[in-house]
Amino acid sequence: MSGEKLFSNPGQFWALVVSILSLMVAVTVNWSVFQQPLLASWPVFVVIVAVYFTYALTLRFGGKYAVGLSTSPPIDAVETVAPIPKPAASSADAFPASSSKLKEETFKLGDDGLLMETRILRLGDYWDIRHRLGVVRVTLRNVPREQGDLFAELEFTTGGSLIYAGEKAKKIRTNRFSLPASSSGSSCEDSAAFQFNYSNDHVSLLIVRVDHINDHNAQVSLSVCSMFMMKTPQR
Repeated sequence: MSGEKLFSNPGQFWALVVSILSLMVAVTVNWSVFQQPLLASWPVFVVIVAVYFTYALTLRFGGKYAVGLSTSPPIDAVETVAPIPKPAASSADAFPASSSKLKEETFKLGDDGLLMETRILRLGDYWDIRHRLGVVRVTLRNVPREQGDLFAELEFTTGGSLIYAGEKAKKIRTNRFSLPASSSGSSCEDSAAFQFNYSNDHVSLLIVRVDHINDHNAQVSLSVCSMFMMKTPQR
């Protein structure tokens, strides 16, 4: 027998049927002889038949547990392998370098491209600072004291351009500021007034710093730095 059918061929089935019928005929013919022994031993026949059909059903529905039966080999579980992540594209791949190169610009100071000078102004005096882009007039308007600190109130007269100042300066109106004194050699970007201009062919910078304030004589010492650079021709 196999695990798929109760009888591997029809001959087995008919042999079993013929055997059972022959047994029944023999018992019927000789009933008077076999009556008492059969009645006494019928449990034995029942157990034998039950064991046989149990074994047959086991082969039919549980053939994989039967001894000596060939079963299909187990299928190995396929191991799931996580995909290998691709490396992220670098900035160089995302932004390929351009084939054309930018030309470097070269600027140079002229003969009168740098001016550094110090002057003392009294109340009402002015100073005309000349540089390559024009003239800036600086006038001392007041020497106020605020919360114990002295300031020099300066008015800048230009040809329409704007003057700016650092964080410690107090803006009164356009191109007019109160500047605190800053010692020479120290950082003065937060207390100075300045003007900056840049174009394709030149760079201009003007810085005005207060060196010292004399409130008794109402005069101040101003330092000016003016720088002008022109672009040199490419060779």
